[in-house]
Amino acid sequence: MDKLVTTIREYFFKKRCQRLYELKNKECCIIYLDIRHFSYLGFRYGYVVTHKILEIVEKRIISVTSSTDYVEHIYADDFIIIAEGPKGKGNEFISKLKEELEKPILIEEYDLTLKLYYTITYVHYPTDFDDIHEAILYLTMLNNYVKKIDTKDLYHPSNIDLPFCGTLKKFTDIMLGPDFSNYLIPCFQGIFDLNTNKIYGYEILTRLKYHNEIWEANQFMEILNLFHVSLYSDEVIMKKAIEYKCETQDEKIYFFNINPQYFYQYMDILENLFEEYKDKLKTNQIGIEFTEVYEISNFQEVNSTIKRFKNKYGVLFAIDDFGTGYSNLNVFTTLNVDLLKIDKKFIDQVSEAPFVGYILRSISELSIYKNIGIIGEGIDSPKKLRLINKLGIDYAQGFYLQKPFIPEKFLDK
Repeated sequence: MDKLVTTIREYFFKKRCQRLYELKNKECCIIYLDIRHFSYLGFRYGYVVTHKILEIVEKRIISVTSSTDYVEHIYADDFIIIAEGPKGKGNEFISKLKEELEKPILIEEYDLTLKLYYTITYVHYPTDFDDIHEAILYLTMLNNYVKKIDTKDLYHPSNIDLPFCGTLKKFTDIMLGPDFSNYLIPCFQGIFDLNTNKIYGYEILTRLKYHNEIWEANQFMEILNLFHVSLYSDEVIMKKAIEYKCETQDEKIYFFNINPQYFYQYMDILENLFEEYKDKLKTNQIGIEFTEVYEISNFQEVNSTIKRFKNKYGVLFAIDDFGTGYSNLNVFTTLNVDLLKIDKKFIDQVSEAPFVGYILRSISELSIYKNIGIIGEGIDSPKKLRLINKLGIDYAQGFYLQKPFIPEKFLDK
Protein backbone atom coordinates (compact mmCIF):
# COMPACT_ATOMS: atom_id res chain seq x y z
CA MET A 1 0.00 0.00 0.00
CA ASP A 2 2.82 2.42 0.89
CA LYS A 3 4.48 1.75 -2.45
CA LEU A 4 1.22 2.43 -4.28
CA VAL A 5 0.72 5.73 -2.45
CA THR A 6 4.30 6.76 -3.18
CA THR A 7 3.86 5.88 -6.83
CA ILE A 8 0.66 7.95 -7.07
CA ARG A 9 2.34 10.92 -5.40
CA GLU A 10 5.33 10.66 -7.70
CA TYR A 11 3.01 10.46 -10.70
CA PHE A 12 1.12 13.62 -9.76
CA PHE A 13 4.30 15.43 -8.76
CA LYS A 14 5.89 14.69 -12.16
CA LYS A 15 2.64 15.62 -13.91
CA ARG A 16 2.42 18.94 -12.04
CA CYS A 17 6.09 19.73 -12.73
CA GLN A 18 5.53 19.03 -16.42
CA ARG A 19 2.48 21.33 -16.47
CA LEU A 20 4.36 24.08 -14.62
CA TYR A 21 7.19 23.80 -17.12
CA GLU A 22 4.71 24.19 -19.98
CA LEU A 23 3.20 27.27 -18.31
CA LYS A 24 6.56 28.89 -17.58
CA ASN A 25 6.07 31.61 -20.19
CA LYS A 26 2.27 31.77 -20.04
CA GLU A 27 -0.24 33.50 -17.78
CA CYS A 28 -2.36 31.46 -15.41
CA CYS A 29 -4.38 31.52 -12.20
CA ILE A 30 -3.27 29.08 -9.51
CA ILE A 31 -6.04 28.07 -7.10
CA TYR A 32 -5.96 26.10 -3.84
CA LEU A 33 -9.35 24.67 -2.80
CA ASP A 34 -9.77 23.33 0.73
CA ILE A 35 -13.04 21.69 1.83
CA ARG A 36 -13.59 22.77 5.40
CA HIS A 37 -14.81 20.66 8.34
CA PHE A 38 -14.08 17.55 6.25
CA SER A 39 -12.98 15.49 9.25
CA TYR A 40 -16.26 16.38 10.97
CA LEU A 41 -18.22 15.16 7.92
CA GLY A 42 -16.30 11.92 8.04
CA PHE A 43 -16.98 11.53 11.76
CA ARG A 44 -20.70 12.18 11.34
CA TYR A 45 -21.51 10.45 8.05
CA GLY A 46 -18.66 8.00 7.50
CA TYR A 47 -16.21 7.26 4.72
CA VAL A 48 -18.75 6.34 2.03
CA VAL A 49 -20.49 9.73 2.24
CA THR A 50 -17.27 11.77 2.33
CA HIS A 51 -15.92 9.79 -0.63
CA LYS A 52 -19.10 10.62 -2.52
CA ILE A 53 -18.71 14.32 -1.61
CA LEU A 54 -15.20 14.34 -3.06
CA GLU A 55 -16.42 12.70 -6.27
CA ILE A 56 -19.13 15.36 -6.69
CA VAL A 57 -16.68 18.20 -5.96
CA GLU A 58 -14.16 16.83 -8.46
CA LYS A 59 -16.83 16.57 -11.18
CA ARG A 60 -17.91 20.16 -10.54
CA ILE A 61 -14.33 21.41 -10.78
CA ILE A 62 -13.78 19.55 -14.04
CA SER A 63 -17.06 20.91 -15.43
CA VAL A 64 -15.65 24.47 -15.43
CA THR A 65 -12.14 23.64 -16.59
CA SER A 66 -10.84 23.49 -20.14
CA SER A 67 -8.54 20.94 -21.75
CA THR A 68 -5.52 23.13 -21.01
CA ASP A 69 -6.26 23.45 -17.28
CA TYR A 70 -4.71 21.23 -14.61
CA VAL A 71 -6.54 19.68 -11.63
CA GLU A 72 -4.88 17.69 -8.85
CA HIS A 73 -6.55 16.17 -5.80
CA ILE A 74 -4.08 16.36 -2.91
CA TYR A 75 -4.37 15.10 0.66
CA ALA A 76 -7.92 14.16 1.71
CA ASP A 77 -9.91 17.30 0.99
CA ASP A 78 -7.68 19.68 -1.00
CA PHE A 79 -7.40 20.45 -4.70
CA ILE A 80 -4.86 22.42 -6.73
CA ILE A 81 -6.20 23.93 -9.95
CA ILE A 82 -4.14 25.74 -12.58
CA ALA A 83 -6.33 27.67 -15.03
CA GLU A 84 -4.44 28.92 -18.08
CA GLY A 85 -5.15 32.44 -19.29
CA PRO A 86 -4.79 36.13 -18.33
CA LYS A 87 -5.85 37.62 -14.99
CA GLY A 88 -9.36 38.50 -16.16
CA LYS A 89 -10.01 34.96 -17.36
CA GLY A 90 -8.70 33.61 -14.06
CA ASN A 91 -11.13 35.76 -12.07
CA GLU A 92 -13.96 34.60 -14.35
CA PHE A 93 -12.95 30.97 -13.76
CA ILE A 94 -13.04 31.47 -9.97
CA SER A 95 -16.55 32.97 -10.21
CA LYS A 96 -17.78 29.92 -12.14
CA LEU A 97 -16.06 27.60 -9.68
CA LYS A 98 -17.75 29.34 -6.74
CA GLU A 99 -21.15 28.97 -8.44
CA GLU A 100 -20.60 25.23 -8.71
CA LEU A 101 -19.39 24.88 -5.14
CA GLU A 102 -22.35 26.84 -3.77
CA LYS A 103 -24.81 24.30 -5.16
CA PRO A 104 -26.16 21.87 -2.55
CA ILE A 105 -24.52 18.42 -2.38
CA LEU A 106 -27.20 15.77 -3.00
CA ILE A 107 -26.51 12.18 -1.94
CA GLU A 108 -29.71 10.42 -2.90
CA GLU A 109 -28.92 6.91 -1.60
CA TYR A 110 -28.58 8.39 1.91
CA ASP A 111 -31.30 11.01 1.46
CA LEU A 112 -28.80 13.75 2.35
CA THR A 113 -28.58 17.36 1.23
CA LEU A 114 -25.41 19.11 2.40
CA LYS A 115 -23.99 22.60 2.04
CA LEU A 116 -20.33 22.71 1.12
CA TYR A 117 -18.05 24.92 3.20
CA TYR A 118 -14.73 25.71 1.57
CA THR A 119 -11.76 28.05 1.37
CA ILE A 120 -10.24 29.27 -1.89
CA THR A 121 -6.83 30.90 -1.99
CA TYR A 122 -5.40 31.99 -5.33
CA VAL A 123 -2.61 33.93 -7.01
CA HIS A 124 -2.00 35.09 -10.56
CA TYR A 125 1.16 34.22 -12.44
CA PRO A 126 3.20 36.20 -13.39
CA THR A 127 1.28 39.20 -11.95
CA ASP A 128 1.81 38.22 -8.30
CA PHE A 129 4.96 36.09 -8.68
CA ASP A 130 7.58 35.92 -11.39
CA ASP A 131 8.49 32.35 -10.42
CA ILE A 132 5.69 29.81 -10.83
CA HIS A 133 7.20 27.30 -8.37
CA GLU A 134 7.47 30.04 -5.75
CA ALA A 135 3.82 30.92 -6.44
CA ILE A 136 2.74 27.31 -5.70
CA LEU A 137 4.79 27.23 -2.50
CA TYR A 138 3.43 30.56 -1.30
CA LEU A 139 -0.14 29.53 -2.09
CA THR A 140 0.18 26.29 -0.13
CA MET A 141 1.54 28.12 2.91
CA LEU A 142 -1.06 30.85 2.58
CA ASN A 143 -3.84 28.24 2.54
CA ASN A 144 -2.47 26.57 5.68
CA TYR A 145 -2.71 29.92 7.42
CA VAL A 146 -6.03 31.31 6.24
CA LYS A 147 -8.00 28.13 6.76
CA LYS A 148 -7.61 28.80 10.49
CA ILE A 149 -9.57 32.03 10.04
CA ASP A 150 -13.35 31.64 10.08
CA THR A 151 -14.27 34.50 7.75
CA LYS A 152 -15.16 34.80 4.05
CA ASP A 153 -14.23 32.00 1.70
CA LEU A 154 -12.09 33.68 -0.99
CA TYR A 155 -8.52 34.87 -0.44
CA HIS A 156 -5.99 36.65 -2.60
CA PRO A 157 -2.89 38.37 -1.09
CA SER A 158 -4.24 41.77 -2.16
CA ASN A 159 -7.47 41.45 -0.15
CA ILE A 160 -6.02 40.09 3.08
CA ASP A 161 -5.06 42.73 5.60
CA LEU A 162 -2.66 40.51 7.52
CA PRO A 163 1.00 41.39 8.14
CA PHE A 164 1.72 37.68 7.91
CA CYS A 165 0.98 37.60 4.17
CA GLY A 166 3.48 40.27 3.25
CA THR A 167 6.07 38.72 5.56
CA LEU A 168 5.51 35.27 4.08
CA LYS A 169 6.05 36.59 0.57
CA LYS A 170 9.16 38.45 1.75
CA PHE A 171 10.74 35.33 3.24
CA THR A 172 9.64 32.72 0.69
CA ASP A 173 12.88 33.06 -1.26
CA ILE A 174 15.19 32.44 1.74
CA MET A 175 13.42 30.03 4.11
CA LEU A 176 14.21 26.94 2.02
CA GLY A 177 17.42 28.27 0.51
CA PRO A 178 20.90 26.84 1.22
CA ASP A 179 22.00 30.09 2.91
CA PHE A 180 19.08 30.36 5.35
CA SER A 181 21.34 29.90 8.38
CA ASN A 182 23.28 33.06 7.43
CA TYR A 183 20.18 35.17 8.09
CA LEU A 184 19.64 33.84 11.63
CA ILE A 185 21.39 35.61 14.50
CA PRO A 186 21.20 35.26 18.30
CA CYS A 187 19.91 38.09 20.49
CA PHE A 188 20.65 38.36 24.22
CA GLN A 189 18.54 39.55 27.15
CA GLY A 190 19.96 39.62 30.64
CA ILE A 191 18.52 37.78 33.64
CA PHE A 192 19.52 39.62 36.83
CA ASP A 193 20.27 38.15 40.25
CA LEU A 194 18.43 40.49 42.64
CA ASN A 195 20.63 39.43 45.55
CA THR A 196 23.85 40.56 43.89
CA ASN A 197 22.43 43.06 41.35
CA LYS A 198 24.52 41.37 38.66
CA ILE A 199 23.64 39.54 35.45
CA TYR A 200 23.12 35.86 36.23
CA GLY A 201 22.64 34.73 32.64
CA TYR A 202 21.11 35.50 29.25
CA GLU A 203 18.01 34.26 27.50
CA ILE A 204 19.06 33.64 23.90
CA LEU A 205 16.41 34.89 21.47
CA THR A 206 16.08 34.36 17.71
CA ARG A 207 16.40 37.25 15.27
CA LEU A 208 16.48 37.31 11.49
CA LYS A 209 18.71 39.74 9.63
CA TYR A 210 17.28 40.42 6.17
CA HIS A 211 17.68 43.36 3.77
CA ASN A 212 19.38 45.47 6.46
CA GLU A 213 16.45 44.92 8.85
CA ILE A 214 16.30 42.97 12.09
CA TRP A 215 13.14 40.89 12.50
CA GLU A 216 11.95 39.68 15.89
CA ALA A 217 10.86 36.07 16.32
CA ASN A 218 7.16 36.91 16.71
CA GLN A 219 7.26 38.46 13.22
CA PHE A 220 8.25 35.24 11.47
CA MET A 221 7.75 32.34 13.92
CA GLU A 222 4.52 31.23 12.22
CA ILE A 223 6.39 31.11 8.94
CA LEU A 224 9.17 28.99 10.46
CA ASN A 225 6.52 26.54 11.63
CA LEU A 226 4.79 26.50 8.24
CA PHE A 227 8.08 25.74 6.50
CA HIS A 228 8.89 23.15 9.20
CA VAL A 229 12.27 24.76 9.87
CA SER A 230 11.74 25.97 13.46
CA LEU A 231 13.82 23.11 14.91
CA TYR A 232 16.58 23.76 12.39
CA SER A 233 16.57 27.51 13.12
CA ASP A 234 16.84 26.82 16.86
CA GLU A 235 19.82 24.54 16.20
CA VAL A 236 21.52 27.32 14.21
CA ILE A 237 20.91 29.84 17.03
CA MET A 238 22.22 27.40 19.66
CA LYS A 239 25.39 26.76 17.69
CA LYS A 240 26.08 30.44 16.98
CA ALA A 241 25.48 31.45 20.61
CA ILE A 242 27.65 28.64 22.01
CA GLU A 243 30.40 29.47 19.53
CA TYR A 244 30.22 33.12 20.64
CA LYS A 245 30.32 32.06 24.31
CA CYS A 246 33.47 30.04 23.71
CA GLU A 247 35.16 32.82 21.72
CA THR A 248 34.44 35.49 24.36
CA GLN A 249 34.90 33.13 27.34
CA ASP A 250 31.65 34.47 28.76
CA GLU A 251 30.96 32.92 32.18
CA LYS A 252 27.22 33.74 32.21
CA ILE A 253 24.58 31.03 31.79
CA TYR A 254 22.97 30.88 28.33
CA PHE A 255 19.30 29.82 28.33
CA PHE A 256 17.72 28.39 25.17
CA ASN A 257 13.97 28.05 24.63
CA ILE A 258 12.74 24.67 23.38
CA ASN A 259 9.35 23.24 22.45
CA PRO A 260 8.87 20.03 24.47
CA GLN A 261 7.21 18.46 21.42
CA TYR A 262 10.77 18.05 20.06
CA PHE A 263 12.44 17.54 23.44
CA TYR A 264 14.56 14.53 22.46
CA GLN A 265 15.65 16.11 19.18
CA TYR A 266 16.81 19.18 21.13
CA MET A 267 18.71 17.00 23.56
CA ASP A 268 20.47 15.27 20.65
CA ILE A 269 21.38 18.67 19.18
CA LEU A 270 22.70 19.84 22.54
CA GLU A 271 24.76 16.67 23.08
CA ASN A 272 26.31 17.02 19.61
CA LEU A 273 27.21 20.65 20.35
CA PHE A 274 28.72 19.64 23.69
CA GLU A 275 30.89 17.12 21.86
CA GLU A 276 31.90 19.65 19.20
CA TYR A 277 32.94 22.28 21.77
CA LYS A 278 34.02 19.90 24.56
CA ASP A 279 37.43 21.52 25.00
CA LYS A 280 36.07 25.08 25.15
CA LEU A 281 32.56 24.98 26.67
CA LYS A 282 31.54 24.69 30.33
CA THR A 283 28.32 22.73 29.93
CA ASN A 284 27.08 23.71 33.40
CA GLN A 285 26.65 27.23 32.00
CA ILE A 286 23.90 26.09 29.61
CA GLY A 287 20.20 26.24 30.50
CA ILE A 288 17.06 24.92 28.79
CA GLU A 289 13.67 26.66 29.05
CA PHE A 290 10.51 24.64 28.40
CA THR A 291 7.88 26.57 26.46
CA GLU A 292 4.40 25.14 25.80
CA VAL A 293 4.79 22.49 28.51
CA TYR A 294 1.42 20.98 27.62
CA GLU A 295 3.31 19.22 24.79
CA ILE A 296 4.96 16.93 27.36
CA SER A 297 3.17 13.59 27.30
CA ASN A 298 5.42 11.43 29.49
CA PHE A 299 6.82 13.25 32.52
CA GLN A 300 8.66 10.16 33.78
CA GLU A 301 10.72 9.76 30.59
CA VAL A 302 11.40 13.51 30.33
CA ASN A 303 12.48 13.62 33.98
CA SER A 304 14.82 10.69 33.36
CA THR A 305 16.51 12.57 30.51
CA ILE A 306 16.66 15.78 32.57
CA LYS A 307 18.39 13.86 35.38
CA ARG A 308 20.92 12.38 32.94
CA PHE A 309 21.80 15.79 31.50
CA LYS A 310 22.09 17.31 34.96
CA ASN A 311 24.39 14.54 36.21
CA LYS A 312 26.54 14.33 33.08
CA TYR A 313 26.72 17.97 32.00
CA GLY A 314 25.30 20.10 34.83
CA VAL A 315 22.68 21.61 32.48
CA LEU A 316 19.98 23.74 34.14
CA PHE A 317 16.29 23.37 33.27
CA ALA A 318 13.54 25.98 33.60
CA ILE A 319 9.80 26.29 32.97
CA ASP A 320 8.95 29.37 30.90
CA ASP A 321 5.75 31.48 31.03
CA PHE A 322 4.48 30.04 34.30
CA GLY A 323 1.01 31.34 35.16
CA THR A 324 -0.48 31.17 31.67
CA GLY A 325 -2.08 28.38 29.66
CA TYR A 326 -0.99 24.94 30.79
CA SER A 327 2.00 26.08 32.88
CA ASN A 328 0.37 25.14 36.18
CA LEU A 329 1.40 23.94 39.60
CA ASN A 330 1.11 20.31 38.51
CA VAL A 331 3.88 20.87 35.94
CA PHE A 332 5.92 22.84 38.49
CA THR A 333 5.76 20.08 41.09
CA THR A 334 6.21 17.19 38.63
CA LEU A 335 9.13 18.27 36.43
CA ASN A 336 12.59 18.19 38.02
CA VAL A 337 13.57 21.75 37.05
CA ASP A 338 15.92 24.32 38.57
CA LEU A 339 14.13 27.56 37.67
CA LEU A 340 10.60 28.84 37.19
CA LYS A 341 9.85 31.94 35.08
CA ILE A 342 6.73 33.81 36.18
CA ASP A 343 4.93 35.19 33.14
CA LYS A 344 4.61 38.97 32.79
CA LYS A 345 0.80 38.76 32.60
CA PHE A 346 0.70 36.99 35.95
CA ILE A 347 2.82 39.69 37.60
CA ASP A 348 0.69 42.44 36.00
CA GLN A 349 -2.42 40.99 37.67
CA VAL A 350 -1.13 41.61 41.20
CA SER A 351 -2.13 45.31 41.28
CA GLU A 352 -5.72 44.49 40.15
CA ALA A 353 -6.15 41.19 41.98
CA PRO A 354 -4.18 41.16 45.27
CA PHE A 355 -4.86 37.45 45.81
CA VAL A 356 -2.48 36.78 42.87
CA GLY A 357 0.26 38.28 45.05
CA TYR A 358 -0.49 35.69 47.73
CA ILE A 359 -0.26 32.95 45.09
CA LEU A 360 3.13 34.24 43.92
CA ARG A 361 4.40 34.49 47.49
CA SER A 362 3.27 30.89 48.10
CA ILE A 363 5.07 29.76 44.95
CA SER A 364 8.18 31.61 46.11
CA GLU A 365 8.04 29.85 49.50
CA LEU A 366 7.40 26.48 47.87
CA SER A 367 10.37 27.04 45.55
CA ILE A 368 12.66 27.35 48.60
CA TYR A 369 11.46 23.94 49.78
CA LYS A 370 12.10 22.46 46.30
CA ASN A 371 15.37 24.40 45.82
CA ILE A 372 14.02 26.12 42.69
CA GLY A 373 14.91 29.67 41.67
CA ILE A 374 12.13 32.07 40.58
CA ILE A 375 12.51 34.54 37.71
CA GLY A 376 10.10 37.43 37.27
CA GLU A 377 9.59 38.21 33.56
CA GLY A 378 8.52 41.46 31.89
CA ILE A 379 9.94 43.81 34.53
CA ASP A 380 9.50 47.09 32.68
CA SER A 381 9.22 49.58 35.56
CA PRO A 382 10.71 50.29 39.03
CA LYS A 383 7.29 49.51 40.53
CA LYS A 384 7.33 45.94 39.23
CA LEU A 385 10.91 45.47 40.39
CA ARG A 386 9.93 46.54 43.94
CA LEU A 387 6.91 44.25 43.77
CA ILE A 388 8.82 41.07 42.94
CA ASN A 389 11.40 41.98 45.58
CA LYS A 390 8.62 42.07 48.18
CA LEU A 391 7.34 38.70 46.95
CA GLY A 392 10.75 37.11 47.52
CA ILE A 393 11.53 36.47 43.86
CA ASP A 394 15.23 35.82 43.25
CA TYR A 395 15.78 36.87 39.65
CA ALA A 396 14.34 39.40 37.19
CA GLN A 397 14.23 39.96 33.45
CA GLY A 398 12.71 42.83 31.47
CA PHE A 399 13.19 46.06 29.56
CA TYR A 400 13.65 48.12 32.74
CA LEU A 401 16.76 46.10 33.56
CA GLN A 402 18.07 45.43 30.05
CA LYS A 403 16.63 45.48 26.55
CA PRO A 404 17.52 42.61 24.19
CA PHE A 405 20.74 43.29 22.29
CA ILE A 406 22.67 41.72 19.45
CA PRO A 407 26.47 41.46 19.82
CA GLU A 408 28.44 43.44 17.26
CA LYS A 409 29.87 40.20 15.86
CA PHE A 410 26.50 39.34 14.29
CA LEU A 411 25.80 42.76 12.77
CA ASP A 412 27.16 44.22 9.53
CA LYS A 413 29.67 47.04 10.01
